[in-house]
Amino acid sequence: MKILYIGGSGRSGSTLLEMILGNLPKYCSVGEIRHFWEYILDKEILCGCGSILQECSFWKRVLRELNYSETQINQLKKISRKINRTSNSFFLGHCKTLSSPRVSTLIAATKDLYKAIQTVNQCDVIVDSSKIPSHLFFLQQIPGPEIKVLHLVRDSRAVAYSWNKRRKKQKSAARNVKFMDQRSFLNSILRWNIENYYIWKFGLNSGIYTRVRYEDFAVEPALTLNKTFGLLGIKNQLLSEKFLQEVNFKPTHSVGGNPIRFSQKSHKILLDKEWQRQMPGLSKFFWGILSLPQLKRFGYHLNCS
Repeated sequence: MKILYIGGSGRSGSTLLEMILGNLPKYCSVGEIRHFWEYILDKEILCGCGSILQECSFWKRVLRELNYSETQINQLKKISRKINRTSNSFFLGHCKTLSSPRVSTLIAATKDLYKAIQTVNQCDVIVDSSKIPSHLFFLQQIPGPEIKVLHLVRDSRAVAYSWNKRRKKQKSAARNVKFMDQRSFLNSILRWNIENYYIWKFGLNSGIYTRVRYEDFAVEPALTLNKTFGLLGIKNQLLSEKFLQEVNFKPTHSVGGNPIRFSQKSHKILLDKEWQRQMPGLSKFFWGILSLPQLKRFGYHLNCS
C-alpha cells in the first residue's frame, strides 16, 4: 500500500493540490480522511462527489469491507476527537511509548480503513490531505505502507489573515449551510508553528519527504508540481502549464476539505496576495517575528518576499 500524505496548515491550498493528485490515473483521493469516524454516520455530511457521505456508493462499499458496527464507529469517533489533534503533536513527537489502548485502537482502525479503501478502489496510491501531524504520526505506526509526505507550506501571515478575515463554508458542506470557525491571529500563528514544525519532523521519518511552498505552486504550478513529482518518485505524470491554467476536475470521494472540492467547473491557479495589501506593515512584522524560526526554515522573510 502506498500513501501520499499532504501535510501542513489549513488555508494553504491543500484541497486544490489534493484534487489535482486525485485526478491522476491510479490515484485515489480521500480528502481529509482523519474525519471519517466523525462524519460517516452523520446524515448531513457530504462526500466530495456530492452525495451524503453514508449514502455514497464508494463509502458504502468501504463500510461493508470494514464491517464495523455503529457502536465501534461511535467509539472511534470519540477517540479520534480526543487524540487525533494538533494539540497532541508535542506529546506524540516526544513520547517514549505508544501503550495507550486508545492510541492502539485508533491505529488498528486506521489500518483497516486504508486497507478497505484500497480493496474497493484498487488504486496504486491513496492521497490523504488530512494535513495535521498527529494523523501522519498514526499512519507511520502502521507496518507495511509506503508513506510519501508532501509538505505544503504557506507564509504564516497569509494563513492567519485567511483564518481571521475570510469566512468560509464549513468543510463538511452540510445541507444546512454552516461556516467554519474563524481564528484569531495568535491562535493561527501558534497552530501554524506547531503543525508545520511537526509535519517537517515526522515527515523526515518517512521514506520520502518533500516540501512545496504555496507561493511557488501558485506562480508556476506545472514546473513546481513536475519537480515535486520527481522528488516523490511519481513517474509518467508530467503536467503542462496549459493543463493547469484552468483545471477541470472529476469529482473525488473526499472526506472533508475546502468547499471548492464540490465544484466541477474549471479552476484558475492564482497567487492570493490580498493579505499583503490589507495587513498593516507593523502587523506583518509582529506576526512574522512570532513565527520567524519556521519562516526562515521554509525560505520566507519578514519583508514577505
